[in-house]
Amino acid sequence: MFSKSWTIGKKLVTAFVVIAAITLALGLCGYFGVTGLGRAVDEIGVVRLPSVQSLLVMSEAQTAIDSAENALLCRKLDGKGRQEKYDAIAAAWKRVDGAWKVYEPLPQTPEEAEAWNRFVPAWNTWKADHQKYIELCREYEKAGGDAATADALYDRMVEMALVTNARTFGEAESLLNRIVEINTRVGAEAAAEAQSQAGRLKIVSIVGLLVGVALALSLGLLISRSINSALRRIVAALNDGAAQVNDAAAQVSSASQQLAEGASEQASSLEETSSALEQMAAMTRTNASNAKEANDLAVQARQAADEGDKTMGQLNGAMAGINESSEKISKIIKVIEEIAFQTNLLALNAAVEAARAGE
Repeated sequence: MFSKSWTIGKKLVTAFVVIAAITLALGLCGYFGVTGLGRAVDEIGVVRLPSVQSLLVMSEAQTAIDSAENALLCRKLDGKGRQEKYDAIAAAWKRVDGAWKVYEPLPQTPEEAEAWNRFVPAWNTWKADHQKYIELCREYEKAGGDAATADALYDRMVEMALVTNARTFGEAESLLNRIVEINTRVGAEAAAEAQSQAGRLKIVSIVGLLVGVALALSLGLLISRSINSALRRIVAALNDGAAQVNDAAAQVSSASQQLAEGASEQASSLEETSSALEQMAAMTRTNASNAKEANDLAVQARQAADEGDKTMGQLNGAMAGINESSEKISKIIKVIEEIAFQTNLLALNAAVEAARAGE
């Protein structure tokens, strides 16, 4: 089953897949078996048993009605006894109605449906004859002392009970027994099928369990052998690796000695480097002091520059004021010039006028 080139993981997956397939097959067999048994139980317990019970109640009620009818033929039966028979008949019809309501909605086989369709009209015919018989009984009781009328009614009652009702009763009873027989047979067949299916399911389950156990043991042995061989190969490889590691460790040891010698040489070089670094640190501290003094001078220069900038701002403000005053003076001079021009015009006009006046 397993190829030698397969890995352990592939072998384990294959084994689990086989076991899962067997488990799935057993589960499906169990599911379909339980489903079939459930249908058989429903057929027997939900359909056939209630049907047979209802039909037997109807048969019992029919027999009770027929018995009460025959009892009403007794002339020595007093009024109380006759009323008890009427009550018994009414109670029987109630039982018939209840059983009818239970049976009629239940599923029917084609054979059962055909028998039921023949039974219903036969039952209704017998029921109609029974009602006519009860009416004759009531008329007979009302006849009282009229012997001739009572005898005629009684003769009709006897004929009705022993001939007409007996015939229609027998037809309805025969069909009712036929329906009971059909339901009983169908229920027995369903039970037999359920038992047969349960037997088959039991055999399949046992065979599946045996096959599953055998395959599980076989797969376990094969996988364990594969794992053991793989482990032996791994151990051999580890032993080879350990020998190689031992050789490498020896090489590393010799290299470590060489590194130790080189490290001592490096240590002396580091001491020299350390003294050089100390000198560099002293020079660095001197440079830091000089840098601090240069920074102080730069700060002072910055302050002087800020003061110069402030003075230049004030100078710019003063220049702007002088410029504004110059503009104002220029305007004043312009006004004075205009006034002088006007004055000269007025003087010229005055001179002209004076000349004219002198003429």
